[in-house]
Amino acid sequence: MRFDVGQLKFKALCVLHDAADQSIKGPVPKSLGLRFALAYLFSVSRTGREWFDEFWRTATAPEAQHRHPTALGVERSQSLNAMFNRICREVGMERTGALDAALRAAIRRDR
Repeated sequence: MRFDVGQLKFKALCVLHDAADQSIKGPVPKSLGLRFALAYLFSVSRTGREWFDEFWRTATAPEAQHRHPTALGVERSQSLNAMFNRICREVGMERTGALDAALRAAIRRDR
């Protein structure tokens, strides 16, 4: 069975959603999975690369030495949440409560 574009978008959004959730604990490890999800979503988007590049930079940036780590995690998580909202719109999947619930359920199943 092949995946259609909607299913692939959903799976790539799962990766971004999980990264945004994990970012509260600190920088997300750089991975080919996150890189691929961002590249795929960019390829099916209606916008330039800046939102996708910024998501990568924000998610994986090391902690600054002069700031409290918890505050940095909250700031990072909030920034990624805003970028995630924009990326969802740009790939034609408006972020709703139902989408969030489906993403969280899919992420839980894969753990």
